[in-house]
Amino acid sequence: MSNHIFDEEVGLLRTGSIVGYDSIRGTLKVRLNNVSSIKGQSQSIDVPAPHALFYNNGLFIGTLPTIGTPIVVGQGSGGQYYFVSFLAENLSIVPQLNLGELL
Repeated sequence: MSNHIFDEEVGLLRTGSIVGYDSIRGTLKVRLNNVSSIKGQSQSIDVPAPHALFYNNGLFIGTLPTIGTPIVVGQGSGGQYYFVSFLAENLSIVPQLNLGELL
């Protein structure tokens, strides 16, 4: 089997919740839903923290999500999980969004 850049592992999207944050490594600790536990305790995975906007000139927009926030992650190269999106549960409280406006 040849090694092409498109021959990477592909994983399904998974849901989970944030259980911690490692500020040194910039990663979220995420516990996946529907994962079998080891000795009764689910293991968390490391997911690079998402940033809404991050430019090399220093412009940054982001926040530290609250513990328990539901998210969606996807598995990529080498089995690493990556942040995909927040899993909105309270859509009724999302404000009216207007094109070009940052809330």
